[in-house]
Amino acid sequence: MSYPKKREEKFATVRIPKTMKKAIEDYLKSEAARNAGFFHVVDVVTAAIREYLYNMRFSHFNLDVEKGIVRVRDYQLGIIADVYFRRKDTGPVIICEYCRSSDCEHVHYALTIPKVQTALEQNGWIITEDGQIKRKTYP
Repeated sequence: MSYPKKREEKFATVRIPKTMKKAIEDYLKSEAARNAGFFHVVDVVTAAIREYLYNMRFSHFNLDVEKGIVRVRDYQLGIIADVYFRRKDTGPVIICEYCRSSDCEHVHYALTIPKVQTALEQNGWIITEDGQIKRKTYP
């Protein structure tokens, strides 16, 4: 007779300071928490960790505004993606060499870098709220 296999747990125990747990419980009483779909402490903690890990996925280095290149380190994929910015008559062309795309997460990350935004703006371009790049219009 064999023993039944041990059931795998879906959750692991993580210890947080009591003051943080209390702050989360207070937040869960708010309308904002309900609107965000948070009902339990684990919901808030999981969302916070997920957002933190996403934000920690990328970093940049070797930004060269003159040459129009930013190197993006992607920790999840374990790669370095070169994102190129080229100026054309119709507007800037932005392309990720790794993905061979102008609409990938590396490009989206590069467009959040303040120096990139400043360089685009100095050249007469702005990044709209939906992530598109448009020529600046002057009143």
